[in-house]
Amino acid sequence: MNPLRSCLTAALILLAAGPARGDAVPHGKKLIPVVTVVEVAAGLPDYCFFETEWGFNGEPPPVTPVTLTPDVPFRWTGQGHHRRSAYALCGVPRSMLDQGRVPDQLANQLASPTYSGQIVGALRLALENWQQVPATDPRDTITIHHQIERNATGDGLQVITTGNELPRSWSLAWLFAPAAVVVAGFWLIRRRRRKVHAS
Repeated sequence: MNPLRSCLTAALILLAAGPARGDAVPHGKKLIPVVTVVEVAAGLPDYCFFETEWGFNGEPPPVTPVTLTPDVPFRWTGQGHHRRSAYALCGVPRSMLDQGRVPDQLANQLASPTYSGQIVGALRLALENWQQVPATDPRDTITIHHQIERNATGDGLQVITTGNELPRSWSLAWLFAPAAVVVAGFWLIRRRRRKVHAS
């Protein structure tokens, strides 16, 4: 088999295996739900907010309207939510609604974990649901605080994290591991070619 293809295949397998391994809690670890609190300092009456879920099952994502005002923050907990699904709080200008509802295509784009700001004016905030911590950790929950406000140009929204108890090392490891495999593969291929040329 082509060595480069083997390395790329291994990287893809690691990416796919990451969430699956996350389902099996290692000895000495435990899972606790993550609580997300989102606030707005000023009202955003020209925006519609909703919660959505990407379940990787091909079905249209559910859209649950959310009230978010200076007096009513949005509070979400991973407790009772599936660990393998991707949840998000989304906000879109009301001008994008179709007779008061979020169009299916718009909901599909924003629900996807691969969304990266393609829709001007729209916002997607990923909601963490569960976190793996040492079994000795005395906490029952981990809380993250965000604030949503208009961006500097006024044509969209931005999220400011005001408090975060969530460790990033575990999730980042699964991002860097596949890259490390690919880099190591390229190094091995170059080394093999040097040996061939030398002989």
